[in-house]
Amino acid sequence: RAERLGRHPGARRVRRLYAAGTFDPESEGERELRALLADLAEHFAWGVTGVVPGVRFDAYDDLARLALEYDGERDHTAQRDVFADRSRELAIRAAGIEVIRITREMIRDEGALTLARIRAIRQQRIQDRERRPG
Repeated sequence: RAERLGRHPGARRVRRLYAAGTFDPESEGERELRALLADLAEHFAWGVTGVVPGVRFDAYDDLARLALEYDGERDHTAQRDVFADRSRELAIRAAGIEVIRITREMIRDEGALTLARIRAIRQQRIQDRERRPG
C-alpha cells in the first residue's frame, strides 16, 4: 500500500523503515504459511522484491517461477484492494509467474491439501520449463 500511496508522508516513512530493515513485514498469516511450507523451505525465498517491478511476494520459488501470496480477510475486502490485487496479478502473470493465493482457512483447515496442491503445481511448472526449448 505504501508503494501505491506514492508521496504521502506516512507511505514514505513506511518505505524508509522497510528499506532500513527496521521491522519485519511478516504477518501472522505469513508465519503460518512459512510453517506450512517447512518441508519446501529450501525452495522458497520470503519477502521477495525486484522480480516484477513494484511487487513484493510473500514467498517466491525462482526455479518454478511460482509466487505464494497470503490473503488476510481484512486486507483484501475493500474494492480498491481487490482491484489492485487483480491488476498486480496480471502484471505478474505477464512476467511468466504463477500466483497461488493462500487464505487462513487453506492453511488451518486444509493444510495437507494446500501443501499437496503447491507441491503439484511447483513440480508441473518445473517440468514445463525443462521441456521448453531455449
